[in-house]
Amino acid sequence: MKSISTLVLMACLGMVACDGGGDPAREAPSDSLEDHTGPGTVQLPGQVTDPSGVSVSPDEGVAVLLYFWMPVSDHQETMDDLLYLASVTGPELMILPVQPDADSRNFAQTLVNQLDVSLPVYLADTAVLGAIGTGALPSSLLLRSDGSVSGATGFGGPARLLGTTVTGD
Repeated sequence: MKSISTLVLMACLGMVACDGGGDPAREAPSDSLEDHTGPGTVQLPGQVTDPSGVSVSPDEGVAVLLYFWMPVSDHQETMDDLLYLASVTGPELMILPVQPDADSRNFAQTLVNQLDVSLPVYLADTAVLGAIGTGALPSSLLLRSDGSVSGATGFGGPARLLGTTVTGD
């Protein structure tokens, strides 16, 4: 199973390297989160567990940003996305960087820890990964409490979904 996961991730690397951005059909314009948070509760499309094995359940009125990527050492665009995700804070948004299996999650967490930021990496089941989309990585999915959903692929996807601008060095 571990070798199949690795093979699938490696196959996606070629697609990611050539990906200049997201699929316009998946990148719906995003208003600010303040306009979408409401009394509803986001229903995750499957099971997400935290590093200790506890199932994640968003609080009422909280939007969820799921982010799936191929963990690769020393890849600047990936590190930029992860740093951005770690910088996004607030009571109305839950950031969930996810991986498909324990080995990938552990390796991804090691890479995140090297950035000296607090950003746990979660495990996601196949239903969550299917909803996020694995055709091009990285892939992001924003689930709002009003039931609206927006997705983006490519580097910078989380910032595009949240309607923010990221400037690099």
